[in-house]
Amino acid sequence: MKEELTPIERVYVRKSIEQHKLGTNRALLKQVRVVGITCAACPFPCMNDLKFPVVVLDECSQMTEPASLLPIARFESEKLILVGDPKQLPPTIQGSDAAHENGLEQTLFDRLCLMGHKPVVLRTQYRCHPVISAIANDLFYEGNLMNGISETERSPVVEWLPTLCFYNVTGAEQVERENSFQNVAEAAFTLKLIQSLIASGIAGSMIGVITLYKSQMYKICHLLSAMDFNHPEAKAVQVSTVDAFQGAEKEIIILSCVRTRQVGFIDSEKRMNVALTRSRRHLLIVGSLSCLRKNRLWERVIQHCEGREDGLQHASHCEQQLDHLLRDYFEKQAEEKQKKKEKEKPKYNSH
Repeated sequence: MKEELTPIERVYVRKSIEQHKLGTNRALLKQVRVVGITCAACPFPCMNDLKFPVVVLDECSQMTEPASLLPIARFESEKLILVGDPKQLPPTIQGSDAAHENGLEQTLFDRLCLMGHKPVVLRTQYRCHPVISAIANDLFYEGNLMNGISETERSPVVEWLPTLCFYNVTGAEQVERENSFQNVAEAAFTLKLIQSLIASGIAGSMIGVITLYKSQMYKICHLLSAMDFNHPEAKAVQVSTVDAFQGAEKEIIILSCVRTRQVGFIDSEKRMNVALTRSRRHLLIVGSLSCLRKNRLWERVIQHCEGREDGLQHASHCEQQLDHLLRDYFEKQAEEKQKKKEKEKPKYNSH
């Protein structure tokens, strides 16, 4: 259950799930024309005897084929609509190599395409700033994407923040738990970016940090929880791996690439596509320029950044500006604290 929920909301959600499992909401479900449900919830008793002539499977490219068959068989559907992007991440399969070898990763979407069903391409994107969507359009969609929003509709949340920027960090990758990688220098710079954004008045819920490795995610989460920056907004910042971020979006995305010796699996086209298309207004890439430049795909991403006036910056140079911003913030905080103390002082009348 998501951490953002309040204790009261958690109780309500749990109670609602139990009611659905027991079937107590069946009468209500029979009265409505549209029902939203996960594939896993299809066998719940509350869904007994319900029939839906049309079934829409959203994010179908992330469903295993057996999972997608559940609603089709359960509700005796006559028409089926699949919505998904085969150019993004496939289902996550936990288990043995045999599951992968025997085709469990193939989705129903893939199967129908292989059978000759031609998908209808939805070409207009409504999420990313046009400068950000141009990267995915160039790298993965052969220039077929169109923008349904303008640059004005995706204006910056703060003036000093670039729309698209590659921050070159001089750091070193380290192998940590489960052969996953982390980069302390990148984590520290990411933390400073988050602090500076919050100090500029940005809500933590508007910021997302995507990292390509679990160890880096744990490192950034640890730094966030341990930092000497007592601000409630810091807790609202979402830090996740690429796989966990699919389907989500944030106004600002900070992407930590981690690797410094070799690119590794971060040049996976599907993984890159998801990572580069989660932001609405700002995409801030934190990585090693010398390492990523060696890779064909990342070189093209860097070229897009270089095409912007402030699109390629060295982290060491930016840190001075960020430090100045944070110093001003802390000084104002100290002043306000002092004023509050003076107001709270008891006043004595002299006789």
